[in-house]
Amino acid sequence: STGNFVSRPANFTVSNVRRTADNVANPGTTTASGTVFLAAGRPFGATVTAVDAEGATTPNYGREASPESVRFTTTLVLPATGAAPAVTGTFGAFTSGQASGTAFSWNEVGTMRLVPRVSDGDYLAAGDVVGSASAPVGRFVPDRFEIAQNTPVFQTSCIAGGYGYVGQPFVYTVAPVITATAVAFGGSTTTNYT
Repeated sequence: STGNFVSRPANFTVSNVRRTADNVANPGTTTASGTVFLAAGRPFGATVTAVDAEGATTPNYGREASPESVRFTTTLVLPATGAAPAVTGTFGAFTSGQASGTAFSWNEVGTMRLVPRVSDGDYLAAGDVVGSASAPVGRFVPDRFEIAQNTPVFQTSCIAGGYGYVGQPFVYTVAPVITATAVAFGGSTTTNYT
């Protein structure tokens, strides 16, 4: 007799993580003073490979009637605690069990690992496949700092006249405050920057 069954990949592996702008390889920094990889929100590329239990590429992945793909989730390496938002971007079509993308971005600072998984979370109704986490990716730094300032107000020396005298010390009723916010390329706040 015969029967239908689904054979899904045993794993996904990640390779070739590079800056899109100049093709520089990911340094994989794991310290706060290590080599910078990219500004938060700027594009990088990566390749993912669907493999079987022995580590051989599964060339049929992505050739389903409705082609499957892969997405990235993240795990934080540095800082030890903080935000670990998902990576945005998509892979191109799978060819011989591999797919690449060059427009991924991560809108946070620090170092993280990429975790590949089935894009829709369910491979042909046989469940998700969570791949091996990549080597550390980063260090990501803020794209820029945005500055905001309030409107300070001097306190008057003469209450009745609402003015101050030359030679009198100036005192504020509303002190000046300048706020610097670390942001990613798209303008979102990088909450891990402390």
